[in-house]
Amino acid sequence: MPETHFTIYTIFGKKRSVKFPKYNYRSEEQFFHFEFISEGPRGSVRKIVEYTLTSTENVYNLGFGDFNEVNQTIDDVTITNKKHF
Repeated sequence: MPETHFTIYTIFGKKRSVKFPKYNYRSEEQFFHFEFISEGPRGSVRKIVEYTLTSTENVYNLGFGDFNEVNQTIDDVTITNKKHF
């Protein structure tokens, strides 16, 4: 199970505290590609977060999804919602 940590942020001038799961992750040197394992009641799913440059200066695309072991691609269509498999 992932650790839990609290994040404090301000919205409309009021401080809020939110409890979020914290995952261990790994990345390549430039921090454009991140991987972590999401643990659910029916198993684990390898997740990928990937930033790619666009043709617009200083604008990046954020990709997120499950890693498809067969195709070696990011599946951003499948919804696991921690109910893995």
